Amino acid sequence: MYWDKQVNYDIGIPIKGDSMEPEFHYGQTALIKYQSSPDYDGQVCAVDNVSMGNAFIKCVTVEEDGLLLQSLNIEEGQNGERKFPDIKLYWDDNPRIIGKVVAAFTPIEIDFLFKNLEL
Repeated sequence: MYWDKQVNYDIGIPIKGDSMEPEFHYGQTALIKYQSSPDYDGQVCAVDNVSMGNAFIKCVTVEEDGLLLQSLNIEEGQNGERKFPDIKLYWDDNPRIIGKVVAAFTPIEIDFLFKNLEL
């Protein structure tokens, strides 16, 4: 992948779903800087739920009994409930903060670039 910005990151993770719109979109790559806790409550971080075998990119708040994960997308379902309700991961479930999201971008195919260049 090529990008014209200099970003200090450790790993890129593909974003799946629309729970973090309007800031982060399905198909983008989130760039993560490793750290084991958020800098502040509500910081967007990548979290690994070790017991369940899945990972999230969410707004993270550290609480006494675990991690509270919240979506940016406040869209409501047909019955007025939030489409993306808060997720609580308890310490007994072994959640792990992978790191904070420092940037995101939409990757494009390199073939697309060459097909649109006039030589």
